[in-house]
Amino acid sequence: MKNMKKSIWLKPAVLLVCTAVFSLSAPGQIRRPATGPWAHLGKGLVEKMGKRYAIEAGKILTITRGVINGGVILVKDGKIEDVGPRDRMKIPEGYEVIDASKHWVMPGYIDCHCHTLGATIYGWGNDLNDTVHQLNPGLSALDTLHPENDLILNARAAGVTAVVFIPGSGSNQAGWGVVAKNAGKTTEEMVMRYPGVLKMAQAGNPERRGDLGRTRMGMNWMIRDLLLRGKKYHEAWKAYEEGRTREKPEVLRDMENFRGFYEGLYPALIHTQVAQVWQSTMRTFHDEVKVPGFYASHSSMDAFVNAPEAALRKINVDVGPRAYYLDPNTGRYLGLASLWWEGGVRNLTINTDAPIIPQNELWFQATVASRLGLDEEEATKALTIRAARSMGLEHRMGSIEKGKDADLQIRTGSPLDVTAYVWKLMIDGVVVYDIDKEKRRF
Repeated sequence: MKNMKKSIWLKPAVLLVCTAVFSLSAPGQIRRPATGPWAHLGKGLVEKMGKRYAIEAGKILTITRGVINGGVILVKDGKIEDVGPRDRMKIPEGYEVIDASKHWVMPGYIDCHCHTLGATIYGWGNDLNDTVHQLNPGLSALDTLHPENDLILNARAAGVTAVVFIPGSGSNQAGWGVVAKNAGKTTEEMVMRYPGVLKMAQAGNPERRGDLGRTRMGMNWMIRDLLLRGKKYHEAWKAYEEGRTREKPEVLRDMENFRGFYEGLYPALIHTQVAQVWQSTMRTFHDEVKVPGFYASHSSMDAFVNAPEAALRKINVDVGPRAYYLDPNTGRYLGLASLWWEGGVRNLTINTDAPIIPQNELWFQATVASRLGLDEEEATKALTIRAARSMGLEHRMGSIEKGKDADLQIRTGSPLDVTAYVWKLMIDGVVVYDIDKEKRRF
């Protein structure tokens, strides 16, 4: 294991951080959604309009543009209006000042894989039943979204501002997921994008008995067949709309979302783990079908042996819900995120698969990853800007930059410090958690 680099967070000067340059053809580089039946954009919090704040921070982790010691963030109408050092920033009249001079301010965390926005039963996330069929392209997690449930409130208290909420994984294709904010009293207020992701699962949970899905060969065949049918449907409609064919295709409701998927408006999230299964995922989605964007979630156990090949293909790797691997040969616990990183993967994120790991422990998964070898700065980026890039929403979230959504957490210390905690949390420019008013206990 490589020694962890010295953290940039404790350096006193303003540092410029070089951001990675990604190939436009790399998996996961999703186009910005426009309008259309397969690119719904949520309204965000209705009450955000008219809200104006000036956050005076002791330290600002911009994520993409370095660290500002003693800075100010201006928030107007749900967006970051400006950010900079205190001596260069003028606070306009009418702005409510939040004194965070003893605290750190950074973007909210993003969980790329969870099941916690549905109604809760005994504290567990409750999403739709995807086990009726092995392939379920007609199902949607949007139908089960339940705002303000207790798991969401806990996640907010731990700095999580946005999530990918998915159905399953009881089948190879569980339906369509949602990208949502962790705030809002209605579905319209919460949803950032629907469809958010195409939810797939390649081995693991969906292994069955008594049908084609009982073997990995059968599951691989069904996954490939569905992707190719969706691609054929998309190409037929595209040819018709561009005037290359006069015959109007039949509308298939369970195939409609594949049109946006193959336009590159949203990625696939693939539940995949162990070395051989991960190779099948890489071969099917990248090498054969060549889907516009996807990220391989879980990527656990010994799947990391594929890191060099994943790096060559610029595949997004989403590690979790557990950030470690027990090596059967040595009996040692190894850090999964650091193993992927050392193998060359740079498009790296970390998830909870909540409620498997409570979403309020997302930051702790990154802490464990750092303790087991991943650089502290890279672990923090995995929860912020890289997560945003994986879902094609880096233009809206993941860093503190002018024009982005004001999804901000004010913390008492470093993001990976187990003694630090969230003091206030802001989503779309609205303070949705204040420890002085509501102290959540986990």
